[in-house]
Amino acid sequence: MWWFTGQVKVATFIFASSGFLLLIFAFIIFFFSFEMSDDEMPESPVPCRTPEEDLLLRSRTGDYIGTKELLKQFSEGQITLNVNCKGNHDWTPLHHACYFGHEKIVDLLIQMNADVNVVNDTGDTPLHKAAYTSREELVLLLLSKNADVFIRNSEGQTAKDICENEDIKKLLKAAEVADVEKKNSMLLHAAREGNVQIIENLLKSANPPDINCTDSLGNSALHCAAYRGKKEVVLLLLQNGIDTSLKNLRGQRAVDLALNLPTKQILGVQPVKPFQKTAARFEGLILRKSRFLGWKEVWTILEKGVMSFFVSRADSTTGTRRKGYKYLDGAKIMADESDVAVFTIIFSDNTRQRFSVPRANQKQVDRQKWMNSITEHIEFSSHYLKQGLSDSDPEDDDIIPVGTLKDNLQTAQAHLQLFEKNEPLKKCCNDIVILVDSARKVSSTLSHCLLLFTQQEEVRMLQLKQQQERCRFLQDALHTLAQEHHELEKSFISPFHSPPNTPHYEDTDCDEFFDAFEGDAFKDRKPLSSAINFSWYSLS
Repeated sequence: MWWFTGQVKVATFIFASSGFLLLIFAFIIFFFSFEMSDDEMPESPVPCRTPEEDLLLRSRTGDYIGTKELLKQFSEGQITLNVNCKGNHDWTPLHHACYFGHEKIVDLLIQMNADVNVVNDTGDTPLHKAAYTSREELVLLLLSKNADVFIRNSEGQTAKDICENEDIKKLLKAAEVADVEKKNSMLLHAAREGNVQIIENLLKSANPPDINCTDSLGNSALHCAAYRGKKEVVLLLLQNGIDTSLKNLRGQRAVDLALNLPTKQILGVQPVKPFQKTAARFEGLILRKSRFLGWKEVWTILEKGVMSFFVSRADSTTGTRRKGYKYLDGAKIMADESDVAVFTIIFSDNTRQRFSVPRANQKQVDRQKWMNSITEHIEFSSHYLKQGLSDSDPEDDDIIPVGTLKDNLQTAQAHLQLFEKNEPLKKCCNDIVILVDSARKVSSTLSHCLLLFTQQEEVRMLQLKQQQERCRFLQDALHTLAQEHHELEKSFISPFHSPPNTPHYEDTDCDEFFDAFEGDAFKDRKPLSSAINFSWYSLS
């Protein structure tokens, strides 16, 4: 027994000794590794950055020397670099430099043709960032490089809207006024010179000038084009809705200053009235709920802000036997969340009425179409009750909307609004996103087609009226020629008749009247004085 106990003690001692030796060995290794120099330590791998990443980092940290060296290598062709590269959240180097206030780096980037109007993922430009952080020097620098002060971000705010510094706000406001005056001056100068391309670019720009702006004498662009005889510019300005009734400081309109007859004819044409959107007629079968009788089918017509009810469609065609009607001005419409086919209208007299579309396959789409049309008539009725409905030209009735296209547009918009209201489930998210995108494209395309149809119709009517005015002018000219010819014949017959008044040929346009005696026909004709003398001697 004592022998076994001794063996255990020896084993324990050996184990403890070996553990102590291992601990000492580990301590020695750690000590020597700590005392090693940097040259003896293994080098850690350094991540390799691209020139764009390096430029973004240096612009953010304000490393002017590093940024200058990097841009120098780029200008010498040693490296390829995009100065408008984008990093996180689509921030460019110019965004970083403007936000953190590195003025020298901003100047370097602009010298290398960095875009001063580039936007990030939220629509902010470098001017937004400089104004937000109250960097007045950077705001002045960006404005001197033609930064656009009218660009709005995703929240609809310009650089002036997000700025909290009053001095910078005044600076941006002055820049907006200066930009407007500059564009107005460019429009007037282009109208005088007859530069149609510049005028088109200005009017189609994101921030077009005021087409009715005037110079120091009160002359609008139409005045300038008229007294210079720029017929093409006059037509372009009329097509873009310039006011022909404007007068300058001397009380003259553009037609009073017209240089030549064609320009005066164009300005004398009565302009086509601007197209006003009206509420389209909509009708169909829906269910109306009564307190005692429950749901009952009625044929409903929406027309000019009035909701009329008939028993059948046949009654609606004749307009007789109308069972009721409601004015939609000031009304409100709400969809029933518990039933996809039901909606409620609260009229202006505080009465409430529930309606339902027929139980069909696309009841949710049908309900949305009814709600869209009712909302359109509510806005139409409320608008004209507040502003008054002016008498329209009977010729405006000739502009007929394309019915099929309008119906398809309403259906597409109803589908689109349903897709936007109902959030898709996660498991079918991708499919629904594709459908929403397709519906949005269809709706946008149909809306664009409808707009093109209406614009073409307006242009056609304008051209038709111009042709009618030209025909009237030619008829007057022919009538005047016929009278002069008749007076000339009378002078040949009666020598005692007083000679007709000599026509004022200088008042006519040489392009529109021709000599009646040209070529061989003039050689065979005797002079007028000889014919008169011959008649006198014969009578004697």
